[in-house]
Amino acid sequence: MFFTQLVNGLIVGSGYGLVAVGLNYTLGLARVFNFAYGAFYAWAAYAGIAIGGALAWGGHVNYVAVCLLTLIVMAVIAALFAVGVVFPAITRSDMTVMVATLGVSIAMPNLAQMLFGSDATSLPSSLTQHNIHLDSVRINAQGLVSIVAALVFTTALVLFNNGTRIGTRLRAAAENRELAAASGVNVSLSHVVAVVVGIIVATIACVSFSPLTVVTTTMGNQVLIVAFAAIAMAGIGRLWGALIVGFGIGVFEAMFVAYVNPTYSSVAIYAALILLLLVRPKGLFGGH
Repeated sequence: MFFTQLVNGLIVGSGYGLVAVGLNYTLGLARVFNFAYGAFYAWAAYAGIAIGGALAWGGHVNYVAVCLLTLIVMAVIAALFAVGVVFPAITRSDMTVMVATLGVSIAMPNLAQMLFGSDATSLPSSLTQHNIHLDSVRINAQGLVSIVAALVFTTALVLFNNGTRIGTRLRAAAENRELAAASGVNVSLSHVVAVVVGIIVATIACVSFSPLTVVTTTMGNQVLIVAFAAIAMAGIGRLWGALIVGFGIGVFEAMFVAYVNPTYSSVAIYAALILLLLVRPKGLFGGH
């Protein structure tokens, strides 16, 4: 029972963690909070469902093809969002960006309901029907994909951020806007790139984890709240910290549901967040 709940918690935590990593990347490098982040997560699920329906042949869907095409579609949508909404707003003020993304976060679920309906559905993946047995513990194959995706893409994002010229420019723009601009860095463009990369990470989290959950037009709201809690616990800009805390939230939630009371699991998570921030206001992995 304990190890089963632990595995379930790690699977759920992988989804939480990778979503938090993407949002923390945007928040840490662009210094703005993208309120539409959760809406893009939900749209990635619906994009995958639509693509899966189009690719279905004889009742079978190529999950890898669905993931790749969904990434391409969401990258295009993210770029349009960044150029059409974020870039014009970011040249004015951070508050303008927040208000603009808040407006998009309200419009996108309503548009999704108009296009896809309000019925709950799921992202197709045959991996959900397969399990891997380790002694008495059963690990769902799709859940294992979600855990591996969280670890692999967080590593890739950290390497991109610390080991490439683009990543260096993004970090420079985040640390000192005026000095970076004086050095020839296009600060506004750097922030736009950070927003797009964050949405792509959210898409990866969605296509790897959402086949295990129910897809609804408002599913992004809960994702956004949990991601923000993970960021607050980890510290702004701490990518590995956000992933670790995401795993921790998933395990904590699974254990609380199994051994305490499922009704108050969310309350317990945010109570722990408040207590943590009283002790470490910048999070577990932030500076003192």
